[in-house]
Order: sequence, then C-alpha cells, then structure tokens
Amino acid sequence: MTLWSLPLPWIAIEAGWFMTEFGRQPWAIQDILPTWYAHSALTPGQLAFSMGLILGLYTLFLIAEVYLMQKYARLGPSAMQHQQQAQQQG
Repeated sequence: MTLWSLPLPWIAIEAGWFMTEFGRQPWAIQDILPTWYAHSALTPGQLAFSMGLILGLYTLFLIAEVYLMQKYARLGPSAMQHQQQAQQQG
C-alpha cells in the first residue's frame, strides 16, 4: 500500500499546478498581461540556437566542476592543511 502511494504527492503537485494555470486564463500575469500578448516573437531557429548555446555553456560548467572536484579530491584534506599553514606562516 505504501509503495503505491509514493507518486501521490507528485500527482497532487502537478494537479495543483494544472488547475492554477487553467484558473488564471486568459491571463499570463493576473490582471496585467493577457495570454494573447505573452507569446514570444522568436523563430524556431533562434530558439534552437539559444538553447544550444545555453546547453553548451552548462556542459562546459559541468566539465570544469567535475575536473576541479576530482583534482582537489585527489589531493585530499592534508594538502589543504599544508596550504593553510603556509599562508599563516608567510
């Protein structure tokens, strides 16, 4: 029984979001921006280019993060202690 109820919180959240979105129609921002003005003028090519650029940038960030984490994990905590001691003495 418990195992079958695991997806229930997710279903409740999604159902709440769904009802909120339908409840505020025809507004994208209540009483400020109607949905017919809220569309974007981007072409599909512009959207694909910007999404590709963002994906590439975040991929570079991920590579840099993994590299730095591996580099400092290999050094271990003793390397950081030696570095701090050298800074305090110098």
